[in-house]
Amino acid sequence: MLASAGSVRLVSQTGTLDLGAAASATASSSVALIAGADLLVRGAVSGPVALEFRAGGLFATPGTDLLSFSAATVVIQAGSSITVNGTIAGSSRVELISDGGTSP
Repeated sequence: MLASAGSVRLVSQTGTLDLGAAASATASSSVALIAGADLLVRGAVSGPVALEFRAGGLFATPGTDLLSFSAATVVIQAGSSITVNGTIAGSSRVELISDGGTSP
């Protein structure tokens, strides 16, 4: 569990980042998960101000559990595909950027 009274930022500059189902990243402000390769999110991520997910490869929420990403701003950027099993909600902005194609 990663938790902060401010912000959480987890970066893998060249590799894959995999937030497992038993893991979570929680902050009172914002959470950023950034991977040079693939970004796999199976665990809970929460921050009321901003959620930022950036991957050099694919972004995916594999598994059978539906995840919910909700904040004022939610940004997901991937070098290839974006696959989300769940919901994305932003009260100010939701931004999805894919250089290779987006899957529902």
